[in-house]
Amino acid sequence: MKHQGKIKISITSKEDKFIIGIGNNDPMIPKEVKNKIFDPFFTTKPTGE
Repeated sequence: MKHQGKIKISITSKEDKFIIGIGNNDPMIPKEVKNKIFDPFFTTKPTGE
């Protein structure tokens, strides 16, 4: 069975700021990767690649 994941993007404003939310329900991305996906310089590649 082919899984069809969904990406949800939301934008809201509060005073003079914007808040951008991104959601993904793809079960193929491990939880430990999801928790770090927006960290600067995060990669799943081995060191040196």
